[in-house]
Amino acid sequence: MSRLLLDDYLSWIGAAPLVTAEEIVLATRMEGLRKPVNDLSRGTTVADIVTTVAVTAAQVRDNEPSLAGDELPKVAEHF
Repeated sequence: MSRLLLDDYLSWIGAAPLVTAEEIVLATRMEGLRKPVNDLSRGTTVADIVTTVAVTAAQVRDNEPSLAGDELPKVAEHF
């Protein structure tokens, strides 16, 4: 998600993200996993949850197999 689109989205939902050095802190991200995972605290606002869901959906969309024949590994192959 580009910075401009993210800014438009955040202003639309009325979120006030923490902006430091042109970066936005959204939530804890866990790296090195096949699928995006986010960790939300008890004090998370509805706007933070909606923003995190939007970013996670974009990550999932970017990781989907392409039409060039890429396939996700089958679950049975891992057992």
